This record gives sequence, C-alpha cells and structure tokens, in this order.
Amino acid sequence: MKDILHSYFRAAQGRQIINIYFKCWALVLPVTSFLVFPSIQGTTPAYLMAFLSVPLILFAAPIPEVRNYFWVLFLICLGYITLSAVSQFIISVGPPIDLSSLPLVDPLSLSRRFLLRPTLFSQSLYLLAAILAFLFVRQWYHKSWDSYIFAGILLLVAYGFYEVFYYWITGTSGDFISNRTFNFGYWGSSTHIIDLAGLSMLRMKSLTGEASMFAFTVLPYWVFAIHKKRIIIAGILTLALLFSTSTTAILGMLIYTGVLIISNKINWKYLAGLSAVFVTIAIIKFDTVFSVLNELVFKKFSTTSISGNVRITNFLDSVNFWIQASLPTKIFGLGFGYIRSTDFLSTLLVNNGLIGLVIFLLFFTYPILALGGSPKDFALKAALIILAVTMLISVTEYTYLPTWLFAGIAYHQLSAHVSYPPKIISRSVD
Repeated sequence: MKDILHSYFRAAQGRQIINIYFKCWALVLPVTSFLVFPSIQGTTPAYLMAFLSVPLILFAAPIPEVRNYFWVLFLICLGYITLSAVSQFIISVGPPIDLSSLPLVDPLSLSRRFLLRPTLFSQSLYLLAAILAFLFVRQWYHKSWDSYIFAGILLLVAYGFYEVFYYWITGTSGDFISNRTFNFGYWGSSTHIIDLAGLSMLRMKSLTGEASMFAFTVLPYWVFAIHKKRIIIAGILTLALLFSTSTTAILGMLIYTGVLIISNKINWKYLAGLSAVFVTIAIIKFDTVFSVLNELVFKKFSTTSISGNVRITNFLDSVNFWIQASLPTKIFGLGFGYIRSTDFLSTLLVNNGLIGLVIFLLFFTYPILALGGSPKDFALKAALIILAVTMLISVTEYTYLPTWLFAGIAYHQLSAHVSYPPKIISRSVD
C-alpha cells in the first residue's frame, strides 16, 4: 500500500512539473526570430525547450508513459532514418544529378556536395524539435493548457502591434528583440512595408521574421479561439491577420470559410449579407479595392512581382526536376532538407518523393477524418486543414512549432476517444 501511494504521489508531482514546463513553453512557442545563442541558428527558446523536454520526461513522467513516449519516438526515427538511407543509396548508385536549377537550402556556392549534404542533418534537427513538441503535447496535453496557449499568441501579437504603431510614429521598425538572420538573407528585425491605396503600412510580422510566416503562425490559434468562444481573443487575432496584409492570411480565411460552408456551420443569411456588403464596397470604392487585391493576391500569382515570379519559378523548376527524375528518385526523393521551394508540395516531391507526400497527407488527414463534431474537435480539424493546404500551396516552414502543437492536441483527442481503424464519430473529449 505504501508503494502504491508513493507511486501515486510521484506521478502527481511529475504531472505538475510537466504542466508547469509546458505553460512556460507555450509563452515562447510562436517565437522564431530570437535566438538564445545568436551565433547558433535554431537556438530559439521554443526549440531549446523541445530538446530539454526529453530529460524532463525521464525525470518527471511515470514509467509507462515514458515507455510509450520513447517507443513512438523510436518508431518515427527508425522510419525517418530508413527512408533517408534509401534515398541516399539511390542517388549514390545512380548517375550524377544536376542540382543547379533547384532552390537549395544551401546554394551550391556554399556546398557542392551531392551525397549527405549538410542541410540533410541541419534540417533534420529542426524536424526532430518539431517531432518532440508534437509527441509531448500528444502524450500530456490538458485543457488547462489552453489559457497559456492563447497567452503565447497574444504576446506575439502584442509585440506585432507595438511594431506597427512604432512605425506609424517614427517611420522605422521598433523591433529590439529579434537577432536571427534567416536564410532569405534578412534580419528578423527588418521592415516589410506595403503601400495600399496610398497608405504606407508596416506588415505585421512580430517575432516570426516575415509577414506570411506570422499569418501562418496565427491562423490555427485564430480558429481555435473562435470555436473555444474566446471572442475577444479571436477579434484581436483577426485584426492581426489583417495587419499582416499577407496572402497566406487571406488564403487561410478563405479555406476556413469553405470548411464552414461544406460542414454547414455557417448561416447562409450572414454569408449572403457579408457578400452583399463586400460587393457594394467594391463597386463604390473599386480603385481602392482593386489596388488592395492586386497587391495582396493578383501579383502573387503572376510574374509582375518579384515574390510572384520567384514562387512560380521555384515551383516549375522543382516539379520539372521531379518529373524528369528516375522512378526510384520520384518515389523516395533526394533526401530531407535538400531544397526549400516556396510551396511545400514541390519541396516534398523533390526532397522525399511520393512517399513523403503520402506520409504528409496521411498525418493531417487521419485526425481530420477521425475527430468528432464538438466545437473543439471541429476547431482542430479546421486548423489542420488550413495548415495543410497553406503549407502545400505557399508556406514551407514545416518546423514552425504551432503546427505541431495543434497536431499534437488533435492526436491527443484521438487517443482519448477514437478506436482503430479510424472512423468518423461524434463523441468528444475536452
């Protein structure tokens, strides 16, 4: 009896430690432009806490939960190493491949190695941090974490509003925290200005490095807030998405609207009313509306802007490379982390082949199909749909931890009430 009580209290204390750890982690989870060690890429507070979560689990979690955690981690790592080894073997025995047309993570001017390129290992570390975050949340998520999850995104958004207001007052960025240099060649504190109908605006990016990445980060929190009925938080996040002036934000909102329509979760009268208001405004202020849409949408899907030209060129170059590759390379790819196109679809095809694309689709599709119909379950499904589609079309930042946070919550929900194989059910666990 004494041993049972001792085990119970140890488990309770361990659970408390895990809860406290994640609540601190949630506050910095969305931050990507600040490095604890400025000279070492990837040392954001969130990534470091992902790696530190492993010894914490060994210290605090009950033995059965530790075994389950490490067993799943082992299977994931085994599968990843196997696929990587196969892709490297295929390209090692095949004829030389010309990489010059591809948007490599590290250009050929930095490394001309073809086999076991350095980015295979560096990008794998980023992915490992994301997997550790996913497994941590999947195993130990509790609804009491939600307040801290929202606190983390509100801190990020608050800093973004500070930057916008500082720019309006001074004409310069007030970012004094970012210290990371991104692969795109700019500092996290650089300003991104857009001119909309004669109004000069700082695109809200906060501590994410770039406006589209900011929108990608905020979108799942936004959907989660709406369906958790955190109206004030949802309103603040809506305003932040608009201030990002990002095509990703528009895309995410349109996808969410489509999900609501398909799921019959929206009143058609409200939808018709909003459409009528938009059409009226577009007619009255046609020049202004066209200027905004042209800047945010049309240019991105044409070659009239640098961004649009780069996106189309990268996509076509990557897809053409995959089409012309040998059959084994089509299936297994070159290896994880070789290229980073401006869309994840072509990035996956070149890096990980058809197998990588199938794994990605299954990872997101499974909870979307299996979760129930409660507000929380629906929010998670909508968030995963938005994340998956925006990644495939326009965002390649697969290691941004909010993606893995919400995937972890979704899989935790599944572990609580889904039988195997997956089937659509209505019962939910909060």
